[in-house]
Amino acid sequence: MSRRTRQVASAIREELADIVRREINDPRIETVGFVTISEVQISPDHRDGLVWVAFMGKEEKSREVQDALAALNSSSGYIHKLLVKRIPVKALPRLRFKFDRGFDRAAEIDLAFRKIDGRGAPRSGSGEEE
Repeated sequence: MSRRTRQVASAIREELADIVRREINDPRIETVGFVTISEVQISPDHRDGLVWVAFMGKEEKSREVQDALAALNSSSGYIHKLLVKRIPVKALPRLRFKFDRGFDRAAEIDLAFRKIDGRGAPRSGSGEEE
């Protein structure tokens, strides 16, 4: 990915976070809770973009998440118009929104490490040195 493409992706990510929080008034998004724009990927020709979205404490298969993703994707034309006003570049990509499983996987890995650490660590006050 070129430096320019990375810059545009970063600008889109920042503006999207604000747009989703302040400009999109869809109950399907509001009911899902906290929305995180984790990554924006742009094609080399800047025509297409993929936005990875996470919802705090929600699973991909849940109805809330599917409804929120549908709302974001159906709002993509409106979001594109807002981005054009905010980001001064020649062309901005059309965006598609997808669920980012990375946060869920990170939480699962963290839990696994905590379980391992809990079993292998000596108990305090047992007389063993740490």
